[in-house]
Amino acid sequence: MILWKRKAVPVLVMLGALAKQQYARLTGTWKNIVKTVLISLGGKADLATLYEAVAKAAPDRLAQSNTWRDKIRQVLNQNPDLFQPVARGVWKIA
Repeated sequence: MILWKRKAVPVLVMLGALAKQQYARLTGTWKNIVKTVLISLGGKADLATLYEAVAKAAPDRLAQSNTWRDKIRQVLNQNPDLFQPVARGVWKIA
C-alpha cells in the first residue's frame, strides 16, 4: 500500500498562482493585449500611442515577434466588433 503525503500549500499562495495564470490567459492573446491597452488609454488612441503602450504592457510578446506592429494593425482590422477606426491611424473601442 502506497500513501501519498500532500504538501500543505497556503491558501493565499495558491490563490496568487491561480490569479497569475488567469491574468496570463486573458492578456496572452494579441486581441486581448490590444483591447486592454486601448481601454487603459481611455478607449481611443492613434497607432503611435498604441504601439508605445503595447511595448510597455507586453514586452515579452514583442520579443517573440519582429512584426508586432503589423499584428496590432491586423487585430484592429479583423475585429470590427471590438475596434472601430475613427480617422486614419486612430482607433477606438467599439
